[in-house]
Amino acid sequence: MKMKIALEVLFFVIFFVITFIEIYILKMKFSILLAGINGGVTAGIHVIIKNKILKKSM
Repeated sequence: MKMKIALEVLFFVIFFVITFIEIYILKMKFSILLAGINGGVTAGIHVIIKNKILKKSM
């Protein structure tokens, strides 16, 4: 009887740890994705501003 409870607790702990790791990895991927999008937008704005300045100077 104790063995069964111990196994259930063990499975729960393993499940919890895996879930926590998955959420952590997803958060990391998501933040990297957001950083990439922000970087892309910022780069795009810089390019547009540079092009406008170049056109004005020409």
